[in-house]
Amino acid sequence: MPSSTEELAAFAERLQKLRHAYAGAIDLPELSAAEFARILGVPLSSYESYEGGEQEPPMSVLVLLHRRTGVSLDWLIADEHGGRPMGRGMAGRSHRTSLAS
Repeated sequence: MPSSTEELAAFAERLQKLRHAYAGAIDLPELSAAEFARILGVPLSSYESYEGGEQEPPMSVLVLLHRRTGVSLDWLIADEHGGRPMGRGMAGRSHRTSLAS
């Protein structure tokens, strides 16, 4: 996990890129942080602290991100894979039912 302020900021930027990429994959271009937190099942305040670069998420949240979106944890944590957040199978993952509840 990120250890310095710069690494935490870079992680936060990748997390925001992931949210936007996921939004495109599920055809919800205006997916807010609140909606994404709800899809993940994490409190909005926690998610905002991760995306805002204030706090690093616990392993359980990283696993949730991977399971829900297919994101490569190598990319999310260490910016591996040439800056591409989406793993295989991302386009097929839809969580509209989570938003409708």
